[in-house]
Amino acid sequence: MRKRLHLYIICLGGDKMQLKKNEIKIIQLLLASDNYISSYEIANSTGISRRRVRDEMKIVKDILATLHLNLLSKPSQGYYIEGKSSQDLTELQSIINKNERDDDSLIPSLPDERSNYILGRLINSREFIKLETLADELLVSRATIANDLVSIKNEFKKYVIDYFIDDYLHGRTPNPCIACNRYVKWEALLQRSLSIGADYIATGHYARIDKLPNGRYAIRRSATLAKDQTYALYNLTQEQLEHTLMPVGNYSKDQIREMAEKIGLQVANKQDICFVPDGDYASFIEENADAPIRQGNFVTPDGKILGKHKGIIHYTVGQRKGLGLALGYPAFVLEIRPETDEVVIGTYEESLTHTLRANELNFMSVEDITEPIRVFAKIRYNHKGAWCTVEKTGEDEITCTFDEPIRAVTPGQAVVLYDGEYVLGGGTIL
Repeated sequence: MRKRLHLYIICLGGDKMQLKKNEIKIIQLLLASDNYISSYEIANSTGISRRRVRDEMKIVKDILATLHLNLLSKPSQGYYIEGKSSQDLTELQSIINKNERDDDSLIPSLPDERSNYILGRLINSREFIKLETLADELLVSRATIANDLVSIKNEFKKYVIDYFIDDYLHGRTPNPCIACNRYVKWEALLQRSLSIGADYIATGHYARIDKLPNGRYAIRRSATLAKDQTYALYNLTQEQLEHTLMPVGNYSKDQIREMAEKIGLQVANKQDICFVPDGDYASFIEENADAPIRQGNFVTPDGKILGKHKGIIHYTVGQRKGLGLALGYPAFVLEIRPETDEVVIGTYEESLTHTLRANELNFMSVEDITEPIRVFAKIRYNHKGAWCTVEKTGEDEITCTFDEPIRAVTPGQAVVLYDGEYVLGGGTIL
């Protein structure tokens, strides 16, 4: 059996014993049974494999022996505590109760805890991880891990993949990395870290986190704007920020690569969308959508038909290349109308606007805004940014009015607001 992560300890005084969660479960089953209990019953009740039960019973036997209790085992019948008196039961239950109150085991046992652990392992691994490896680490059966993975896949599907597909089907351009950061990566890593007694998680983002004089935590631009990832982090909560460190943000990308090379650390080449390996997101949507993708018309703003297109999922607001139109002038996607399957085409001048609206707000450096303020805003990751006035126009809505017209305001993308070096907040463009 692999080396245990957490051993039981019996102090000299004899009144303090620390048990693992599986040991507690098994002993409780034995205490409650007036007859022999089979390994099959124990496996079903605890969620661990029958092989693991046999390994655990060896440890349980030693634990019971320290209390002068004898664990009997019979083929085809199972296990039974011999000669347990009411005093023995009281003493043993007291130990169990204390362990359940003060348990600091590093091995998660509840399904949500295991899911957080597994997701954290997957996020941080550069290699495939076998089910058997995770089963051994968590002291459960291979089947239990398989069920946990189904739950994880459903979680990722709900918050990232379904959102990604739905946005494209409704004429928007989603940003799955922002959703994944907020609802998958940070939740898994943070909850796992807190569950084992850690205070922080550390990430490799080119950004910094500061606690401001007003008591709130905020993302701060990296030391060099040549590599700054604050745009993709605007949606993190105060709790997540409070328990996160971002040391890479104090260095340039070249400095980090140099450090990595010196210690022999490989720098991974990352694809744009992790769940679309070949980058063909349109084919991915077609394969996973509930209904076939319909063709439609390219139209002018006043409704004149310019030609046929192959489906709205193939286009995004601001797009110029790949339209397949010969109009005699540079053409841009101005709007996508999912209700009519129309892609609106216009000139560069028509692609410019002074205003945008956004919802699904998350404020960071401030709790909220109550009056119009001037901020610096980015409307996509590689946007150089522009000055605007932002005001609250609804309970969950802001309107940004830019000093100069900006191009390709894309529904579904994020607008991120900056107050100096700090992220003030942001939202999803309507």
